[in-house]
Amino acid sequence: MLGRVQYHPDAGPQLTRWDFFLSYGGSSIDQRWAEWIAWVLEEAGYRVLVPAWDEVPGTSWAGLADEGVRRGGHLIAVLSSTFLESEHATAIWRAVWASDQLSSARRIIPVRVEPRAFSGLLADRVAIDLTAPARRSDEAQAGKLLLAGVEAARTGRNRPTALVPMPERTVRRRPRLPTISSLLGTGRSSGEPPDLLTQRRWVAKITADYEQAVAAKEIPGDRKQRRQDHRELEQLARTLDGSPDGAGKKVLRGLLASGVVTYCPHLGELPDDSLPEQVGLDLAYFALWPLITARKLPKDWADDLAEISSPSLASLVEAVRSATARGVKIGTDDFQRLLAQTPVAFGILNMLQDLNDPARGAAALLAVAKAGSRSEPPRGAGAKIMVTWLALAASAGAAGPFGVDAERHASGLADGLWDWLTDHHSGAGYGGSSEFDPFGGSGDRHTSALDQLVEGLFHDIF
Repeated sequence: MLGRVQYHPDAGPQLTRWDFFLSYGGSSIDQRWAEWIAWVLEEAGYRVLVPAWDEVPGTSWAGLADEGVRRGGHLIAVLSSTFLESEHATAIWRAVWASDQLSSARRIIPVRVEPRAFSGLLADRVAIDLTAPARRSDEAQAGKLLLAGVEAARTGRNRPTALVPMPERTVRRRPRLPTISSLLGTGRSSGEPPDLLTQRRWVAKITADYEQAVAAKEIPGDRKQRRQDHRELEQLARTLDGSPDGAGKKVLRGLLASGVVTYCPHLGELPDDSLPEQVGLDLAYFALWPLITARKLPKDWADDLAEISSPSLASLVEAVRSATARGVKIGTDDFQRLLAQTPVAFGILNMLQDLNDPARGAAALLAVAKAGSRSEPPRGAGAKIMVTWLALAASAGAAGPFGVDAERHASGLADGLWDWLTDHHSGAGYGGSSEFDPFGGSGDRHTSALDQLVEGLFHDIF
């Protein structure tokens, strides 16, 4: 049978008598593996030199080995412990390796028959692995794997014989950003802000978790920043306990920051087609609710809140707190109804700008966001970047799609909310502010238009 022309660097073009030359260790198991491999290959039409079959009376083993090295095509090394310990097997594979050190002709084809790691020069060659349990027990599967491997080595490529189907779209889920209810084990819905007691427990929990993360070196930042975060969280806890201290605006910013961060899980669950005005109203709802439920606020808090957000929102909060002090029970649904009749866009933009400003409220938001969501907000970048951060922080921790889909979802929410806020930051209606007089021209908030709205609303309810 005529062989094929094979190029050997030392001898020039020669005729190969065999496609494969098998080299194996001296154990009976190694020989059984070699014979099985030879049988599979010959049944597939390959010419194989295997000592167990070809070392017959009258032959010279040294000459047979030399023939295999020089004219045996590819050397199949049956990798096992005894193979690596065999001086004869080592001499053979090293002789072949010397003729193809860069593996350009892939003359050495290792076949692993033991589940162990191998080192040395042979470890550099990609092997056919027959050690998996399923392959060892399934002879047909092992045979197919062997034949596919040797054919790939001969041709230098492992291209599939049929079109590879386009992968189906898979949706992986991100770890859910913990809501207050999941964090504390309460039954309160993430669709509404927490009451005062739940808010206090939440702040205590995230503060403790933050301290543990700092001790474990999981929180980035220098020691000075961590001390600042700790002070902000402690001040927020004292405010929720009814003992606010420090400057009035600083207290309000801590409450607003806690409301914004508790809104993130709810924002991340919104569908893509959510109306931006509803997103804006919900953001104001969550942000302001801690001020509604706080037992005590600093002196002149309403003036400070008007400066941080807007006179409209400050007047609404003051009117609701005033009604509550007079014994009117105000629930979250009632407050939402009031917000829907109040200009909020201008106040939201001002509040986000304030919480983004390092000279104003950025420290409060940074501390609560890092402790409550492990997401660090930008500082000094402006209200538009804050809107984008809110959407991305929410989508990154929500149960929504992972990766590009989550970013697209966040981008859509952010763009829609920003367009709505900028379109309605002036003018009448629940979005506008400049034409709305929250004090009714009297300077007395308790007789303002919003206060009258509260009185009328709760008169109808109760």
